[in-house]
Order: sequence, then C-alpha cells, then structure tokens
Amino acid sequence: MWLTGFLLLLQARHFIPDAAMNALLKFIGVLLRVLGRLSPLVASVALAIPTSVYRLRQTAKNSIDFTRYVVCPKCHKLYTFSDCVTVSGEQRSSKTCTYICFPNHPHSRHRTHECGQILMKTIQFTSTRRILYPFKVFPYRSLVSSLQDLLVRPQFADLCQHWKSRSAHTTFDDVYDGKVWKEFQFVGGENFLAGTETLSLGLMINVDWFQPYKHTTYSVGVVYLTVMNLPRSLRFKRQNVILVGILPGPSEPKHDINAYIEPLVEELLDLWHGMTFKVQSASGVLSKVVKCALLCVSCDLPAGRKLCGFLGHSAKLGCSKCLKSFPGGVGTMNYSGFNRAQWPPRMNCTHRDNVRKILRVTSKRQQADLESQLGCRYSCLLKLPYFDAPRMLVIDPMHNLFLGTAKHMLHLWFRKELISVAQYQCIQDNVNRMVVPSDIGRIPRKIASSFSGFTADQFKNWTTIYSIPALYGILPSEHLQCWRHFVLACRILCKQSLSIADTRLADALLLQFCKCVQDLFGEMCITPNMHMHGHLKDILEDFGPVYAFWCFSFERYNGILGSQPNNNRNIEPQLMSRFLRDNFAYSFNFPTQFHEDFSPVCCDRELVVGSLADTIDGDADDTIKPASSCVRCTFDDLDRSYVATLYQRLKPEMCGATVNSIYLRYTSISCRGKHYGCNQATSRGLPSVAMCEWDSTLFDSPPTPLSDSAHPDSKFRPVKIKHFIKASMVVEENKYDYLLLAVVLWYLPHPNKDVVGKPTQIWHHNKFEAGNFYSFVPVEYLNCRCAVCITTVSDESVLLVVPLVE
Repeated sequence: MWLTGFLLLLQARHFIPDAAMNALLKFIGVLLRVLGRLSPLVASVALAIPTSVYRLRQTAKNSIDFTRYVVCPKCHKLYTFSDCVTVSGEQRSSKTCTYICFPNHPHSRHRTHECGQILMKTIQFTSTRRILYPFKVFPYRSLVSSLQDLLVRPQFADLCQHWKSRSAHTTFDDVYDGKVWKEFQFVGGENFLAGTETLSLGLMINVDWFQPYKHTTYSVGVVYLTVMNLPRSLRFKRQNVILVGILPGPSEPKHDINAYIEPLVEELLDLWHGMTFKVQSASGVLSKVVKCALLCVSCDLPAGRKLCGFLGHSAKLGCSKCLKSFPGGVGTMNYSGFNRAQWPPRMNCTHRDNVRKILRVTSKRQQADLESQLGCRYSCLLKLPYFDAPRMLVIDPMHNLFLGTAKHMLHLWFRKELISVAQYQCIQDNVNRMVVPSDIGRIPRKIASSFSGFTADQFKNWTTIYSIPALYGILPSEHLQCWRHFVLACRILCKQSLSIADTRLADALLLQFCKCVQDLFGEMCITPNMHMHGHLKDILEDFGPVYAFWCFSFERYNGILGSQPNNNRNIEPQLMSRFLRDNFAYSFNFPTQFHEDFSPVCCDRELVVGSLADTIDGDADDTIKPASSCVRCTFDDLDRSYVATLYQRLKPEMCGATVNSIYLRYTSISCRGKHYGCNQATSRGLPSVAMCEWDSTLFDSPPTPLSDSAHPDSKFRPVKIKHFIKASMVVEENKYDYLLLAVVLWYLPHPNKDVVGKPTQIWHHNKFEAGNFYSFVPVEYLNCRCAVCITTVSDESVLLVVPLVE
C-alpha cells in the first residue's frame, strides 16, 4: 500500500504523464518479477504493484469518493440521480424540476409555479441504446468524510490543540489573538474552543470562480474549507485544505449560491452539536466527540456577498459592514464620504430580522423591492445559530488592497494623463535596476503594457517595495505623497505581527489616502474597495493579521485546478477527482524506515504564496542556522581580536575565553524563518544588504553619528553582508562556546537620506564605517532584508534602500 502511495505521490508532485507512468509501472513489474525468483518477499511485493495508472488510481478511490448532484440549469436546485429518472416499462426519461420559488403566492391555487426545467438530456448511442445525462453536475465531498480523513492522520488532532499552549500575546500574531476566537472559547455558558473533553474546530470557508479552459468563457466555482485550529504554517497547506465542491459553469449564479451550500450547512448543523469521529492519538485510534463552527468567510467581494446574503456593490446599501447609503445609479454610484460616524454598523440581530421579512414575501417583485430597501437577502448560512454574517464575512486584503485599489490607481493615473506611455518605460527601467532577495520575486517586464497580467503577489510587491522609488520624479509630488499613505499602510498591514498601535496607524493612513484621492480626483473616482478600507481595522481586531485569513493560498489552488489536463467537457467531476486524488497522495504517510530514501523525491515542495511570511507560525520561529556548505578558514590577528572583543561585550562573565583561530565560513543563513545571502551570492554585482540593529549598549556610538536620530529607523542601519562565520571560543578546558556572526560593512549616512521619502532611504554608496569589532554582528541583530538599487542624487551615485516587510 505504501509503495502504491509513493507512486501516486511521484506522479502528483512531478507531473509525470500517464503514458510515462504506465511505462514505469511495466518496468517495475518486470523487474520485481525477475527479483521475485530470488526472494519470496519481493515476489509478494510484485503482486501488490498495480499494472497501470488506472489500477493505481483505484487504490485511492475510497478516499476520493464524492456525491454527484444533478443541477437544474434554471434555478440551481440539487437532485440525486435516482430522483431525476422516471421509468415507464423499458423507457427511461428525465423528470422536470419541481422547485417552487414562492409557494405562498396568492395565485398558486390557480397556477403551477414549479420551475419545470428538464434535468437530464438523452444521448442516443445506438438505435436501441440511449442514456440520460444531466445538463449540469455538482460534485460534492461530504465534510464529515473529509474531517474523518484528516483526524486519522498522525498528530493532526494534537496540532489542532497546539494553539492552547501558546504563550500570552499582547499583539495580533494569528487568528487566536482576535476577538472572534476569544469569544468562542465559551458559547452559551459552555466550553467550546476552550473545552478539553471534546475536540472543537473553527472553520474558514472560501468560494471563488475561475476559468479552467483557455480561450473559452466558462467559469466554475470552488468551495474550500480550512481548519483554523492548525498552526498558520500548516493551515493552508494543500493536504490540509478541504475541497467541498465545485460549482458548475458556464457562468456564476446571479444572486446567491444557497442551493449549492445547503448540503454543507446541514452537516455544519450536525457538527455544531457534536459528532463522534475516530481520532488518531499517541495511544492509538480512539473515538472522540468533535464539534465544528464556521467562524470566518474569506472571499472576494462578489463571492462573499452571494455566500452570506448581501447585495452587490452597485446597490445603494452595497456594504456588508455598514448601512451607509451610496447615491447614484448603475455606473454612477458615489462611494465617497469617509466620516465613519455616519456609517451605521450592521448588527446580527437586525440583519436576521430583515431576512425574516424577506422570506415572508409572496412574489419576485416584492422580494426585489424589499431586498433593495433593506440591503440584504436570504443566505442558508443563517441556519447556523451562531453565524454572524456582517461580522464573519471578512474583507480580503489581497483583493481589496492589491487587486483592487493598487490596480485602480495605476489605471486612474493613466486615465488622468499623470503618467504617459513613454513614462511607463522609465518606470520599468527604475524597477529593473532594483535587486531583491530571490524568494520575493521580480516584477515582470509588463509595466510598459499598463501592468497587464500582474498577479496579486506581484501587485503586492509593486506596492510595498518597488512603487515609491520607481514613481519618484515621474508622478507629481502631491500625487506621490497621496500614494505614499497607501504604501505605508500596506507595509504595516503586511507585517507578520501587528500591535494595536499598528492597526490604528494603518487605519489612519488608509483614511488619509482615501480622502486625498477624493480631493485630487473627485468623488466619482472613489471605489467600493476604498470604502471598505474603513472597515479593515475592525476585521484585524476580530481575526488577527492578514496572513491569518487572506486569499493568496486559495488563489494558488485555483491556479492548480485550472492547469489540470481535461477533455474539455464535464470538467467539474474531473477537477474534483484530480484534486482529491492528489491530496490523498500528498497526505500519505510512508514507513519511517524508508523516509530518508524517499525524501529527495517526495519532500514537501509546497509553493509559498503571498510571501515568505505565509509559512511562519503565529509563534515566532527563533531558529538560526547556516543554510549553505561551509569552508574552513583562519582568522588574522586583527579579526581575531575583534571577535574576542565582541564576545567579551556579549558575555562579560566569560572574560577568560579565547577565540580559536579556525572558523567556518558560510554564504547564507536562515534566521527566524528568513533566508539571508551574502555579497558573493548576489547577481549583477550589487550588494546583499540588510537592516541591522545598532545596539548602543554593545557597540557604543559609531564613529559617524546618524544624521537624524529621530528617524523611526534610526536604530536600524543598512549593512553590506560580506559573509557569515561560525566562531568557536574556548571557555574552559574541554568546554566551548560558539557564535554565528555576520561579517558586515556599515554604510555611512547620506545628508539627503530622506529625499525620496518613506519607506526608502538614501545612503552613501561604497562608503562605510571604519573597520572595528562591530564589523562582526550576531545574526540575531539582523532585522530584515532590503531591496536596493544604485541611483543618482545631485549628480552623486548613492544607494537607495527599501527595507522589506518581514
């Protein structure tokens, strides 16, 4: 079984075509049969090896079974296959949809208000054989089955309880620090998340649409669930993401997706009261009561409105968080006005009362009028007694900030002729000169084509790293200053850990940016995303930092699904089967005795999405270790004395220690989850630069004082990293101590340090502090990496530094 799982994983992770896998299986079969003549054990293994890809996939069939619902093409009502067929003698024919939208309509006694749409089409194979096939199919995987698959994995249940052992946090480091998670510790006076007798899980749902075909307009929707109890480093990994169902195309449902969510809601209701599961523990598989609650809905703006029962952004009450009325009509909506005292918040109790009024109407016209008046519509998620739709529907920062406002501002500058076509090439040249760490990713060479094809992650990098130095001198100063407010707010929001002061500052910067855009461009240039910026602060306080809930990972899985090979028809079950089968392979546990042999092939190669910080747990990773091979070197007398001086200052109690003359040199290290390279590892001859803390209690005052001690980064200065060393000290006889140090050059401050403005800094190029013991810095003093480029200020070549948000 484990060898079969290995072959599935090999094909899933390395995208081996079926023809090549069939050839490999035949070769393995022949080889094992030959060796089986010498060993009975090998002969038994040969019998267990599948002979084809088809038989290989059959081994995972029990783990990827899902229900195929027949969908009414008109009203989206779900049926089982058996409920759609009527048999008359030897003839089988399709039934019609019996859904009645308004059963209490005053004319229902005289007219039938059933949908009446034919559910299945007849396909004639031969003159005597024909089959019925549904027009639309909705593949659905039971949430209970998916949870059972997760809970029988080793250590999964323990990882879901890991958050309880976290140390106390005064900052927002993960979803556990938000108000919603804390409020669900106890529900109705009883333990829920805080309970120990039952395993209680908080779930997050995402719904999104994508196009699986090239050059064809055909959209399918995907419903994902994740377990919020898992550490953030594991929460969005592919093997831990639950694929609930795939909504059929070719287009999205117009107003809601209640019909597709009903099966999930019924299961969530049962899980809210508790169900018994088999759970893997250290003592074996035990039966345990598991409870679940849907605590977060993270989608883009249109999908979130359809899922949670709110009107689209073009409605007069088009905000899911407040009841601010937007005047105007379709295409002329006015979203301006940022006085939040005039934004009445939506309350759960009022929202539910309004939905009850809508459910009592008896005609489509009355329903539309009341929905427009109240700004909401029915969602089956309201069947969940604890679900607070206005609060639990979050604003996704990925769509709101980067695919929304950042993209809109680029088009706005071009439309208002603030940036010409020729200047786009200048912006591209400025970007091309910048050097960033390899794991950050460069901006594509598409700026000259108005940023076409940029992904959300590339818009994020453009906003937080490249935009200010690239736009300096091109965008008018008042517009650049307005944009700077947005950039600084995004840099704060993208931090792994947020303090209360951070959330307030980011909120103030966003409001200042929105008001500035309104003054510069007029009220009609304000977008729904800009209005939603005013609600981000409340969401951060409810759910923690953006890494806890934004949609980067879900977008990545949409890309994986969209790239799957298919036969260009009946796409939904194919995608469902492929995703579940690959997840089965990813989560397969191999025998420990073979782990080292298979790890080079089956190592976890999950792509990092969003940024490197997606892989960092809520509790900081304090590990510091070399990340490259080492070279043995020898200190000269001066450097050896510098290291000795540094060690005495770090550990004055070890004043008698001596430094060994031999040390190990590295070109890169891993420090607190971040990869630092050195000058030898960079391309194009530009330096590897990091912001480093100048500890005045350790290093005293530098020979050249800082030009602006009041600067917020005054205690952090850029350094050019030459290489890293591991030095050993003899403390006592047969007792050693070690230091992992960065050998650096401290850049000299430039008198025009802030000429470009935050977040960039200008420093002298190739001018450094005189060498001393502070040229050896403990790697824990490295604060963050930097993007750099060499530019010209007042006819002088200088180094432009942009500290990264990490």
